[in-house]
Amino acid sequence: MAISTPKLPKLGAAMNIGEIAHFQDFLFETDRDLEIQDFIGTDVLDGNFDNAVKRLKKALEGYGGRLSLHGPFKGFSIYCKDELIMEAVRARISKCLDAVEAVGATQMVLHSPYSFWAAQNDQILNGYVNKMVEQTAGLLEPLVKRAHDIGCVIVIENIEDPDPEFRKTLIDMIDSPALKASLDTGHAHCSIGIQADSATSQQHIDGLGDRLVHMHLHDNYTDGDWHHIPGQGNIEWEVVFDSIKNLTAPPRLILELRDRKELAKAAQYLIDKGLCV
Repeated sequence: MAISTPKLPKLGAAMNIGEIAHFQDFLFETDRDLEIQDFIGTDVLDGNFDNAVKRLKKALEGYGGRLSLHGPFKGFSIYCKDELIMEAVRARISKCLDAVEAVGATQMVLHSPYSFWAAQNDQILNGYVNKMVEQTAGLLEPLVKRAHDIGCVIVIENIEDPDPEFRKTLIDMIDSPALKASLDTGHAHCSIGIQADSATSQQHIDGLGDRLVHMHLHDNYTDGDWHHIPGQGNIEWEVVFDSIKNLTAPPRLILELRDRKELAKAAQYLIDKGLCV
């Protein structure tokens, strides 16, 4: 009996609308996953929204891959106890969901509010993290419902998370197929430079399990959020991809580079290692 070889996961990339044409061969030939990041800022959400949606639709003509949008995060956290500010946060995220619906995106990335401070002071403040989870769930629930209604999954990305527990607990509390986890490998790795016992990317993957449906891939030496290409840091990529094999389905693997011109080089590094295609 022939032994079937596991299919390697396919790389995708994050970029802005104006960069799609430059990377069209990479993206369109095999319909790689794409994450668009223009809808992060207020300049688009408040000013050029309709134009950005039109430009994105035009740029994606002929594209058959899976599309994600990075949601807004500048100036706010999705953990908030002030109802007035919560409504402003919901309005920002809801505006991005308008774009999700308009262009047919199926994932939207939001930043986790968890932090080293929250983890370190949880016991001192009598279960601070659980209260944080509950408040964040209250803010997100109507947004997750709308995401579900329009065929989108909101994914929560680690920023200052020292471990996967906040995202894991939040996702389980809301218990919707429209809320899952993202792992940013570079953020996880540079967290080790801040707090040595922070979870590695492998530990995040193992802890999140099938809650994990999206990843940002970039590298560093635990010395900051450089967004270097894989191999220009000391992340153990073979270990990361071995952990991915334990999931029921691979997450979307999005190269999120500071220098987009190095996209081909970044992809080739991982492909040459036999980790992905």
